[in-house]
Amino acid sequence: MEMDRFHPEARSIFQEVSCRPDISCWLDRLSDHHRETHEHCLRVGQMSTDIGVLKDFDRTDLAHLCAAGLLHDVGKVHVPVDILDKPGRLDDDEMGILQHHCRAGFELLAQLQYAIVPKIVVAHHEFKVNPYPRSGQDRRQNRGDSDRRAPEPNIQSMAQIIAAVDMFDALASRRS
Repeated sequence: MEMDRFHPEARSIFQEVSCRPDISCWLDRLSDHHRETHEHCLRVGQMSTDIGVLKDFDRTDLAHLCAAGLLHDVGKVHVPVDILDKPGRLDDDEMGILQHHCRAGFELLAQLQYAIVPKIVVAHHEFKVNPYPRSGQDRRQNRGDSDRRAPEPNIQSMAQIIAAVDMFDALASRRS
């Protein structure tokens, strides 16, 4: 990855966060499962952090944004490689399996030191025409425990950045 073109503070945060044992173990696992997705996550983590610097996020928020960008697709370790590498359109069953990666990522990262990161990861596909994993009405209102389910502006802002960078990288990079 060409790190020279990124803001020096973003490079510093990226290097610090990506080397954390609790982050790097997930990145290694993702790399072992599907190299292309691993490389995509590295690009999303770096570009998201760079945008966070441009938006004047503080160092803590930059670390959270970077970690979430790096791990936004970690749930794909549960998606079969033949689905990830399929050259054509996915059928409904395959799409259902793929769409579960957001929720799977949330569950995998539940014990992460950065408690905000799984919340950002689960939300990164909720800004599409057909959002998932939560779509239609805001299901948070129907679950009780309103404090736990209350929307957090920081999470929404970071999830939107990751969603935009995720889409940009998907369009700009050669991928299945």
